[in-house]
This record gives sequence, structure tokens and C-alpha cells, in this order.
Amino acid sequence: MSALAALLCLGATSTTAVAAPSPEGAGEVKVQGDYNLDIFGTTQTDSGVSLREGSVSTSYNIVDRPATSVPSGSSDAWNVDGAEPDVRLRYHIADGKGQLSDFWLAANFSVPLVGGNEKGCAIYKGDPSSGGKKVANSPYSCQWTNTSGYNPHPILKVSSPIEVTDLSQGAALLSKYCNSSTPKACDFSSAKLSSGLANAKVVTVPGGNSFFQNNSPNNNFDTAVTWSQTTSQSTSVGAELSWEVTVPELVKQTAKLTFNRTLVDSFTAAATNTLHVSPRHVGWFERRQAIFTLSGDIYVNSGSQSWVVRNASFTSPDSPNDGQSILVAQDCPLENWTQGTNICTTGLRSHLVR
Repeated sequence: MSALAALLCLGATSTTAVAAPSPEGAGEVKVQGDYNLDIFGTTQTDSGVSLREGSVSTSYNIVDRPATSVPSGSSDAWNVDGAEPDVRLRYHIADGKGQLSDFWLAANFSVPLVGGNEKGCAIYKGDPSSGGKKVANSPYSCQWTNTSGYNPHPILKVSSPIEVTDLSQGAALLSKYCNSSTPKACDFSSAKLSSGLANAKVVTVPGGNSFFQNNSPNNNFDTAVTWSQTTSQSTSVGAELSWEVTVPELVKQTAKLTFNRTLVDSFTAAATNTLHVSPRHVGWFERRQAIFTLSGDIYVNSGSQSWVVRNASFTSPDSPNDGQSILVAQDCPLENWTQGTNICTTGLRSHLVR
């Protein structure tokens, strides 16, 4: 016997049956009158998130009140009933150790007389009851499951971010969610800026020979050297020194809007300087390009799931501050010079050009 038939057999004369086709369950029949419907709900957390300072409201009856706190990796069962039962939940989100965050959860569920069951949940920056703002790029995510039926047993799942360890997966997530002109599904607010100099590199000279040998035993050798040096953008994540990922729009916006820096794919510096080579020495120019690095954790949120890419770094030539780059003239005795590998074993002298 169906649930509706069982109810009608009880002999309530004021009961009316209403058909409610809905995306949650076409053909459902909900009962109005002397009989209440129930929401048998459960709130679940994973091991990285806990809920505090909970509150609940409903237009009808609370049979089993939701807990004010839900520890990490646990669940809390609750029950409300009414002719068209509804429930609204609010929690302060904490991490798995109970440390409160800046984020809050607001969720709602209802069983209307006509139509499908209605549900919603969102993460807020700040308390939603006192001006908190809904955010799409928080470290946390929420979703309802098992939501159909006229006496449903919905599950509200609140999740912490999954830490991405596969670099190809991380690159795919950034490409999918963080590359639009308004990458609201991503957060790089933890980014820190550091400035410095790239490792020294021998400059490039037309013709390919960047090293100038002076075989004279007594005379200095001076020559005007026209040189260039191209420095490219680089990325890394965690312990990986190189990460094949296109810099997402999110990172470019963070660099520009937060730090007034511009991430570029590459930058080429060029000039002509006089190189002084001592008798029986080899001379060349080395240069250290001014660079900046943005590093931090990137959070990606699809709405129902969130991820975190830890310790992502994006390094770019700092072309507007190229005056901070360093050009050095190197001078090595011929007898200590290894041709081919271009190594000076001892006696190297350095002179700052600019």
C-alpha cells in the first residue's frame, strides 16, 4: 500500500491529495490537511571542516533540533515537520581542529505543497545574518543530496578543499575555473609578493660567441659588446621546480590589482657596453634580471567541490623595474679557463658595470 493510501485509510475527512510533478520526483503526491510532512535531515562534515555557533529556524515544528556544533568527520540528524515543512540552517565554519574561519554556511530546504522540493546552500564571508557576503571562491563547499520525496531524507554535506597533488589535474582546474575575465570560482588572496634578481646568466652576443679571449701577455683588450638577454616567465608548485601551466587570468589580475605588477611571458633587455679584458684572460658579461614572484595557495571552487593547489609560484621579469637588474663583467686567467664548459676554476674577478 502506498504512503498516501495508508494516510487516507486513517479516515481523516479534511485531507486533500495534490499531485506535484517536479524535477525532484515527477508524480509525487503530497498531503495537506490534518497530516504533516517531515524533513528527516542530516548535516555531514568531512575531516577538514567543523561547524560551530549553529542556529535553525522553521515556519513549522522542530521535532529533533539540529545541533549547534557538528565536529569534523561526523554527522548530525534532525527533523522538522509541518504541512509544507521548511528549515533554514546557519553555521560558523571552522577547520578540522576547530579553528574558526572567516566563513559561514547558510542552507535552506523546504517541501512545498506543489512542485519539487526546494534546496539551497551557500558560503558567506562573514555572518549572513549581519551583513556577510556570499562568495563563490571560498575554501569550503556545500551541497544537498538525497533530496527527493514527500518525506525526504536530505543530506547537507559541507566539505573542506581537496589538496591537489597531481600537477596535470591542478593545471586543468586552473584552466577551467580561473581563466575567465571574472574568475569568481578561484581565490588567490593568500598571494605574497617577493622581488629579487634571477640567477646570473651569460648574455647573448650576435654570432654566438659571448666569450672574448685576450692572448696578449701585456696589453689590455677593450671591445664594445652589443648583447641581449631574454628572461621568460616560470611557474612552480610545491617542491616541483617547474610546472607546465598557462598563467591563469586570476593570477594576472592579482598581480595587477593587488600589487601593481604585470606578469609577462618574457622580456628582452639589450644594450652595448665596453668589455675590458686583462692580458692573458678571458672576459664576458653576465646579467641578473630583476624579477618578482607571486606565491601562495590557490583555491578552486566548482560550487559542489573545492580544491587547493598549495605553494603555487609565478615568477615574471619585472620589466618596469629593469633598472634594478645587474650587469657584471667577468675576467678569468687563461690557465684557469676550461674552454667548452666555460668554467673558471680559480682567479675569477668580477666588476659591476651597472
